[in-house]
Amino acid sequence: MTDHDALLGGVLADPAADLPRLVYADFLEETGTPGNVARAEFVRVQCELAAATFDGDAARRLGLEIREKLLLNEYVKAWLAPLRAKGEALQNPGTHGLFRRGFVETVWMPAAIFTWKAAKLFARAPVTELRVTRTTLAELDDLLREPTTARLTALDLCDRRLGDAAVRAIVGSPLLANVRTLRLRACGLTADAVEPLLDAPAGWRPDRLELGLNAIPPAGLAALRERYPLVVG
Repeated sequence: MTDHDALLGGVLADPAADLPRLVYADFLEETGTPGNVARAEFVRVQCELAAATFDGDAARRLGLEIREKLLLNEYVKAWLAPLRAKGEALQNPGTHGLFRRGFVETVWMPAAIFTWKAAKLFARAPVTELRVTRTTLAELDDLLREPTTARLTALDLCDRRLGDAAVRAIVGSPLLANVRTLRLRACGLTADAVEPLLDAPAGWRPDRLELGLNAIPPAGLAALRERYPLVVG
């Protein structure tokens, strides 16, 4: 295992922590190559933007945001290239990755591709959020049985229109215990989606549940707000 692999492994093992990312940035900068030095700066810039409040220092925030955009405009294709290579998770044109704190944390992809490529994806990036761009109920069931799904802290199924059966499948999956944000806007849900959400296991408790543009009645949303910290409907 190379030093690079070991340091990347530290980032993958603890996606919530900034320290492994900053250590990785130090390593990149020490190599001295222009691309690595830029990536090191990018990691530091995004980590600071994510962590700092910038109270009374709007100029500092603006300067970091401008630098972030400049670095992305110049290097994003190169930084995504390992994930877009032949056989990799983002090879398909219908997939995409978003950088947070210097690494791809959010991905857009069909459920079937996620299930197929999950092992390769998580071997390269500390992904915590999946936004499903296409799926059937059967493909969703496969995704919910994929072990790496347990690493997700956010799941987005907006506009997939799978109906109340999707809610029952999601609530019944122990692999989603770490999900803190669940987006189900415009999913074709009805009042029948309320009961499984209310009866979810105690350990399954997203902090944010988005249910807008569904046919869930006000009384159902009110009941869900008693159960979950934040329900947007």
